[in-house]
Amino acid sequence: MLKKIAFIVTLLVVVLYSCKTDFSLNGPYKRTPIIFGLLDQNETIHYVKITRTFLGEGNNYDFAQQADSSYFDFVDAKVFEIGTNGDTLREWPLHDTIIPNKENGTFYGPEQKVYVFYANDLDETLTYGFEAILDEGDYIVNAQTQLIENFSHGFLLTSPGFTFSFGSATSSETGNYGSFISSYTEGKHAALYNTKIDIRYRETYADGSTSDKTVVWSKGNVEQEKPESPSTGTLNFAGEEFYTLLKSNISTDNNVVKREILGLDLVTAIAHTEFAKYMEISQPSSGITQSTPQYTNINSETGALGLFSSRHIVAVNNLQLSSGAMEELCTGQHTSALGFCSNYPEHSGKSFYCN
Repeated sequence: MLKKIAFIVTLLVVVLYSCKTDFSLNGPYKRTPIIFGLLDQNETIHYVKITRTFLGEGNNYDFAQQADSSYFDFVDAKVFEIGTNGDTLREWPLHDTIIPNKENGTFYGPEQKVYVFYANDLDETLTYGFEAILDEGDYIVNAQTQLIENFSHGFLLTSPGFTFSFGSATSSETGNYGSFISSYTEGKHAALYNTKIDIRYRETYADGSTSDKTVVWSKGNVEQEKPESPSTGTLNFAGEEFYTLLKSNISTDNNVVKREILGLDLVTAIAHTEFAKYMEISQPSSGITQSTPQYTNINSETGALGLFSSRHIVAVNNLQLSSGAMEELCTGQHTSALGFCSNYPEHSGKSFYCN
């Protein structure tokens, strides 16, 4: 009896499968908007990326390489400024543009479509909203964000004639190196800081050609404990680390005639609380199915994912080394073999002066 039942079940499966072989593994599907935009009052050009999920019949790896698979057919979007009483003060329609900065990979690249508006006077004390009507009203999404407010570096960095005193002419002999320590005023609505020094230098080669290069000295992420009640933070760059970093990142090269320091740029990137939370929770995906973040601040009755928030990048550019720190760079125990020379007038006539 059992054999008979098993035979009947097998027969039904065979019959049903032979009757229809063009079935679809994809069920009913609805697009999901994915929004990503970060405002910064220091910028004049502001971008918002507006894409969507997709599902196709066939190889989705092929669809991923087609940019149109990730775009909406119709986008009407704007960013607007909200006053303290809730009224709209200004608004900026977004228009699409193509930028060639997307990394090649599973998805299309290097060109990508983003949406842009121009403003050089965003007010850090106000709130900014985003709204988009997609595919003739099939999807309506919106979000709001504050900007990073009242961040400032301490007096040391902004004082006239400031230089980095990472070392002195006797540091290699005594083992005594200086450190750069400075305070900053935390920003309201901020949650995460990343400060680095871009050490820019120029190499001159035997054939007379030159190349400008950069070594990045990063201090990693620092959290702000109370985003709505800012206090002060501290920057600390140890002097000897400056020289050991250059030693480990620059190779000796017989073709290099000389190396010259062009300047040091101290750059602090600050993330809004929403942005910091998004980075903490969201994990990148290398697969064909873009992993949807577990955190989103995009509002929509039909469902939406992503982030509309802010960051603040503050740069103090073209800072220089002190005279003693420059001499240690050119002649010291860690970096003397790298061929750095000095253009400082006080070093004229010395063996490490640039010719």
